[in-house]
Amino acid sequence: TEEEADELAKKVEAAGGIIEDTPKVRNNFYGFSFQDIDGHYFNIIVMA
Repeated sequence: TEEEADELAKKVEAAGGIIEDTPKVRNNFYGFSFQDIDGHYFNIIVMA
C-alpha cells in the first residue's frame, strides 16, 4: 500500500539510506527510489 511505502521510506532514512526520489504518484503507480549505505540503488513500486 502507499502507507507501507511511506513507512519504508522513513525506515530507509532512519537507517542512513538516501531517498533519491520522494514517494509520490507517477503514471499508474506510487513509489520512490533510494540508495542504501553501500551505494546500491532500489525502486519501490506500489501498483494502483
